[in-house]
Amino acid sequence: MTSRRAALTSRREARLGLSPVAIDWEAVAREAVHPLRIRIIERVARDTGARFSSAELALEWNEPLGNVSYHVRTLHAQGFLSRAGQRTVRGALQRYYKAGSKLHGWSVEQVVSSNPPTTRASPGF
Repeated sequence: MTSRRAALTSRREARLGLSPVAIDWEAVAREAVHPLRIRIIERVARDTGARFSSAELALEWNEPLGNVSYHVRTLHAQGFLSRAGQRTVRGALQRYYKAGSKLHGWSVEQVVSSNPPTTRASPGF
């Protein structure tokens, strides 16, 4: 932003009676993430080598399978989860997932506190 534009913006804010507001963007982003996605990421961060399916999580947490599957697929597309095999169960394909490249090197405490290790990319939540 140029200094002239900044001056115009601050004069406009003063004229309208607006004061600058400090926004904690990290907190806003964390609140915008669905709680089920946070639970999935926290579970994966506890044991990055473990694999799981959407059906297993749905049973474990007593959540609708469709909801869990949707959020697992979304986290997979974002790189937080990677595929870890598949098998046919009663005619349906059951996919297994494990920690993706964005979660390797993270601990549960870092995921919960949003305090990433300095050598990895930020997870975006």
